[in-house]
Amino acid sequence: MPTLELLSKGNLVAALNEWMRRYIEDPDGYEHEVTTVMEFIKEDTGDEEPNYGVVCAEMLFKIVLEQIEAEAKQAPTEEPEAG
Repeated sequence: MPTLELLSKGNLVAALNEWMRRYIEDPDGYEHEVTTVMEFIKEDTGDEEPNYGVVCAEMLFKIVLEQIEAEAKQAPTEEPEAG
């Protein structure tokens, strides 16, 4: 899984728009996704209840990574030069 070294303003805007789209189009699915993230954080950190900022950061990070992975799959592959 890739990591985020640098988050551009464009990446952030796209991720926040995607977050809102998911919430509007499928509130129940979105709630399930949030619950899954919260359960993962609890297991990973041992915290009883992760705070709002931690959950939001994980959700945003997850969406940005999904977008980066989708863009990478759509990017044309470079062919080696004939030599």
